[in-house]
Formats: sequence, C-alpha cells, structure tokens
Amino acid sequence: MKRIRNYSVSWILFVILFNIICFVTPNKINGHNKFTGAFWSGYIFIMLAFVINLVFSIYTFTSKNEREQEIHFPIMYVGIFELAIMVIAGGIIMLTPNVSNWIAIVVCYSVLVISGVLSLAMDTVGRNATDTNMSFNEKTAVWRLVKQDSNLLLRYVSSEDEKRLVNEIIEAIKYSDPVSSEMTIEIEEDIAYRLKKIQKQSAISNAEANEILTLIEKRKLLSQESKHKK
Repeated sequence: MKRIRNYSVSWILFVILFNIICFVTPNKINGHNKFTGAFWSGYIFIMLAFVINLVFSIYTFTSKNEREQEIHFPIMYVGIFELAIMVIAGGIIMLTPNVSNWIAIVVCYSVLVISGVLSLAMDTVGRNATDTNMSFNEKTAVWRLVKQDSNLLLRYVSSEDEKRLVNEIIEAIKYSDPVSSEMTIEIEEDIAYRLKKIQKQSAISNAEANEILTLIEKRKLLSQESKHKK
C-alpha cells in the first residue's frame, strides 16, 4: 500500500503542476493566444496519458497474482518513460501556433498507438519468459530434491569409506542433466527413495552406492534418448 500511496501522491503533484503551467501562465505568449490552435487536443491527450498510466499502475500494485506483477512491473516503469514522451508530444502540439486539430489528433493518436503496441509486445515477451521459467522449474523440481538429499547424506555417515561413496554419488548427480522427463521420473523417484533410506539407517554399503550410481547412469541414457525423440 505504501507504493500505491507514494505513486498516487507523485501522480497528483505532476497533474497539478501540469495544470498550473497550462492555466496560471499568461494567456498570450509572444503575442500568441495559447488557447487557440490545437491547445485543447494536446491538453486532452496529455491528461488521457496521465489517467491511463495511473489506472495501469494501480492495477499492477494491487494485483495479488505474483506472475502478473512480475510481468507488469517492467511495463509500468517503461510506461513512465512513455508518459514522458506523450507529455512532450502533447506539449509541442499545445505550444505550436496554428496547428490544425486533425494534425494534432493524428500525431497524438500515433504516439498513443506506438506506446500501446510497445507495452503489448513487452507483455507478450514477459509472459513467454515467465512460462518458460515455470516450465523449466517444474521439469527440474524432482532432480533438485534428489540433489539436495544427496548433499545431506554426508551428515548421516561417519566413516571415511562411507563418505567416499557418498561423494561419488554427489558428483554423479551434480553432473547429470537437471531436466526431468516422463522417461526418467520413475528412476528419479527410486533414487530419492534409496537416498531417504540411507539417511534413516545412517549408513551406506558398497552395494547400495553401486546400485544408485547404476540408476544415475541409466537415467543419463534415458535423458539422452528423450532429447533425441523431441
């Protein structure tokens, strides 16, 4: 809520400043009446840009969906830059004498469309990147847990020979493909079960270590086969 309050206060101050510049400054500048030409077209465009930026920012701040926030926060920051461009474009329209309203509308609308297209493009890229990260995290979740369990094994064994066996398992898992597939899930669950068993008994034999290493090697072959099928 603090971010919403700070943003809202800043937004109000900028809008007040803009309106002070528009209506408190002299009506005539260098003999030109500022309210003629496309003044109102530029004014409406700038105020519309302020309102759009405010609505999108509040939506981003209040969103409870972490994925939406992750996507929209970068767009919001770019939106502040876009707002500055819109204010500059609208200001030029307002200050330029004898600009026809249709020219002002075309220029302002073009800037608005370009800004909208840029925001939509960023939204699409952000969603694709987020989906890719989520997919990768899901595919690596099981093997990450196996890796964590293997690292914990050193706490449960005491002899140097057992630590040597555990380190061999840790090294084999460390340099394995982190991405799981339908072909490897069953083996990964078997390895996880065996690691938990070793933790419970606080001991590991040569036979148990060799069985786990064999399973890790089998998983490696299945991972390669799975990639070739894609």
